[in-house]
This record gives sequence, C-alpha cells and structure tokens, in this order.
Amino acid sequence: MMSGASPGPPVEAVHVSAPSVHRIVRLDYPVRIGAHLFGGLLLLSVLLDRAPATSMWVALAVTIVAWPHVAYWVASRCANSKKAELRNLMVDSFLMGSYGGIAGYNPWIMVGMYAAMNSSNLSVGGSRHALRGLIALIAGALAGGAAMGFEVRPDSPLVTTLLSATAVALYLTIFGISVHVEAGRAAKVRLALQDRNREIEAQAVRLDEARRHAEVANRAKSAFLANMSHELRTPLHAVIGYTELLEEELLDTAVPKTALPDLARIKSSARDLLRLINDVLDLSNIESGKVELHWEDVAVRELMDAIAASTRKLVLANGNVLAMEIQPGLDAVYADPTRLRQVLSNILSNAAKFTTSGKLGFSARRQATVDATGLPVETKLSSRSRTVASA
Repeated sequence: MMSGASPGPPVEAVHVSAPSVHRIVRLDYPVRIGAHLFGGLLLLSVLLDRAPATSMWVALAVTIVAWPHVAYWVASRCANSKKAELRNLMVDSFLMGSYGGIAGYNPWIMVGMYAAMNSSNLSVGGSRHALRGLIALIAGALAGGAAMGFEVRPDSPLVTTLLSATAVALYLTIFGISVHVEAGRAAKVRLALQDRNREIEAQAVRLDEARRHAEVANRAKSAFLANMSHELRTPLHAVIGYTELLEEELLDTAVPKTALPDLARIKSSARDLLRLINDVLDLSNIESGKVELHWEDVAVRELMDAIAASTRKLVLANGNVLAMEIQPGLDAVYADPTRLRQVLSNILSNAAKFTTSGKLGFSARRQATVDATGLPVETKLSSRSRTVASA
C-alpha cells in the first residue's frame, strides 16, 4: 500500500512579460557598433608609433568590442529602456572623448567624434541631452589625456585623416539608414492604427444601427403587448360581469343553486387570467418607463388573507404549511395595493414552489427607521416571506 500527502491545490503558472524595448535602443545598437569600431581604428592609426602599455591596448580592445553589446543588453532589460539608452549615450560620449584624449587631441578625431555623438544626442534626447553629452565628451577627453600625460599631437597621418572622413561618412550613413528603417516601421504602425480606427468606427456605426433597430423592435413589442392586453381585458371584464349577474339572478330566484359553484370557478379563472394579462401589461410599462404608483391606505389583514387564499393550492401541493402572523395594532399600510400584492404574491409563490413539506412564514410588522442621531423618523410596514424546510 502506498500512502502520501494529498496533493495541494494546483498552482497556476505566472507568466511575466518582458519589458518592451524602446525603438531608440534598436536604432542605436548598430550605430554604436560601427562608431566604436572606427574609433578603435582611428586610435590604432595614431598609437602605432607611440607604443602604449599593453594594459591600455587590452582596455581599449575590451571597450571597443564589448561595450556596444553590453549597452544593448542592459537597456533591453530595463523597465524604462529609453532612460537606460540615454545613460548609454552619456557613456558613449565619455568614451569618444577619451579616445580623442588618448590620441593626443587630434583635431580630425575630435571633430569626427563630436559630430557623431552630437548628432546622436540631439536626435534622441534633444538639446539638453546634447549639452550633457558635450560635458561628458569633454570629461572623457580630459580623462584620456590624463592617461597619456596630456600629450598633444595635432598632426595627423594621412591614414588617420582618411579614416576620420570615412568614419564620419559611414556613421552618418548607418544613422540615416537606421532612421529610415524606423520611420518605415512607424509609418506601418500608423497605417495599421488608421485601419484599426476605421474598423472601430465602422463597428460603432453598425452597433449604433443595431441599437436603433432594437429600440424600434422593443417599442413595437411594447406597443403590441399594451394593445393586446387592452383587447384581452375587455372580453374578460365582460365574462366576469356576466358571471356576477348570473350569480345575482340565481340568488334572487327559487331555482336550485347548483350552478353557483361553477359560476364561482368561472369568475375565479377569469380573474386569474385577467391578473396574468395585467402582469404582462406591467412588464410592458416597466420597459417603457411608464409605471405609475397609486398610493392609498391598504388593509393589511385583507391583503394578506387574499394573498394566502390565492396561493393556497400551490402551498398545499408540496405539502407545506402556511403560518401567517400580523403584529398587533397593525391595521393599514400606505402603499400601492396592486404592486404590493404582486410583490408579496410572487415571494410567497416562489417559497411554496421551492419548498417541500416545510413551513412557510408570512408575517407583517412595523419597522422603525432611525436617522444619524438614532431617533426614529418614520414607521414602515415590512412584509416578508420565509421558508423553514423540514428535516
């Protein structure tokens, strides 16, 4: 026999969506790779005859090769990738300035790097960000110059001049291509949004048209129910009236009264049918917002006796017992007798329908309503039906 702990409730897997990468992160990534690659070539053309320490070559190689990928990795995983990319551009500005300082403040290198970084900072972050980038570039130039003892070498070999011009041209070309690609993507997104907006507008028009048709159909249905209710009530009133006349004539004559129970059943059935028709008319009035309440004093005992009599068959059909209770001194309530009777009849009928061999409590009592200070301000009648199921 194997035994073990009962399995616990299933644990739902939680899927955490990765933060969305801002478009400037993707835009700057290839530009950064090209810019630092040509920055390294420019440094190589200048430093070949200076033989700097091996540690500097290693540091420059790691920075030039690894930094673009590290910057993209960090920015793409930040919650605010645009803000992270702006910080990356500050690092780029500092590194480009340090390249110029290491190269002895070569004017071709300094101008090329300043033009590249300033265009990036302006296009991505605006004039304030470009100013901060200029400060970072100057700080990098001072740091790079300090690493080389602030040696100034304004003369440029021909190779350096050609590389500088090529670097600026390629940088601007790569930057332009990236901007063009992003602009194309933005245009596609804008067109997709326009198409989606047109679809939404068309759907809104269809929904509005469907709503108008539904309102027209609902008004037609309400008018039909109202007309049919009036048309059906007219012959029923005649049936009830003639039944009462026949009862009076039988009571005034000496003939046997054997037909009186049949007339009573006819009259009761006609009134039940009339009540159903009135309910249908009430539903139509409720939908059209034309319900009017007719307030008057209603005798509580008479009302409850009438409700108990009308639901007696339904109560007894399921073997239930009806216990009716009225608070002493409670004679009348100010209400709409028709609506109050409908509400109480429905409650009691539901209780009788869904209870078997149980006790149905039908009671009426006063309930005092108090204000914020706890003083009674009004006295109301509260009638309710409760069911007590037998064991």
